[in-house]
Amino acid sequence: MGRRLNLLIFAIIGFVLTMSVLAPEPAFADDCGPIDAESGICANDINGGDSVDVGADKTNPGDGGSDGRNNGGGGGDNSGGGDSGDGDADGKEEAHVEFPCRFVGTCPDEGSDPITIHDLASFTPAPTHVTMEPDGWMIVGLPANFYADADVNTDSGKLFEFPITVRFTPSSYSWSWGDGSTASTGTGGSSWKSLGVEEFTATSTSHTYAEKGTYTVSLTVNYSVQIKTSGTGWLDVDGTLTKAASGVTAIATTANSVIVDKECNRNPTGPGC
Repeated sequence: MGRRLNLLIFAIIGFVLTMSVLAPEPAFADDCGPIDAESGICANDINGGDSVDVGADKTNPGDGGSDGRNNGGGGGDNSGGGDSGDGDADGKEEAHVEFPCRFVGTCPDEGSDPITIHDLASFTPAPTHVTMEPDGWMIVGLPANFYADADVNTDSGKLFEFPITVRFTPSSYSWSWGDGSTASTGTGGSSWKSLGVEEFTATSTSHTYAEKGTYTVSLTVNYSVQIKTSGTGWLDVDGTLTKAASGVTAIATTANSVIVDKECNRNPTGPGC
């Protein structure tokens, strides 16, 4: 009986040693198949932390995803739901920053010069008309009075896709009298009646013709320009805008050939009397 027991013990020990020798080697991550994974014999963390922990609920940390910025760089969660970055997709946020600094010429970027007259080519002041008296004729040797209806006016529209208002203020007037002479005035002039003076009185915008003939009087108005947008006051724009006015054509003749509004016997001091 004791001999049989000893043989049984030796048989069990031999079986255990045999199974230890025949046991399979642990599989590496690259060789781990579905069956090996289910059996739990796949090795973990053998390739430096990039392997998947079978049975676990997450992967080891990697490089991360996009943070939602325009250039897609940086880390963040896989949804890409990071902050908005330097500006929204259509660049409007950036333009809101750049536009005011161009107004005052303080933009740090090269090429961001202040707004000039050339940037406002699509904006224009209201038309200006020239009026003369007497209407359509002049007496040689006597002043004819000219005046323009230019005034401060505004025009609205968009610049760089932003709404702005442009204000035009007449600053000077350049007259061409049609007889080769010119004049520059700081006013557009007024009628004799508005000035409270007699007809044929010399004014700051009158001209006297020395020869008979037909003359075309032309005028250009020079404007200073200001602009504003939401959140700003009026800001000066570099340069001066020049705008032509409608001219007038009139005949200069002698006094005795002109029909005056009153006969000489009723107005002995009138022209030609």
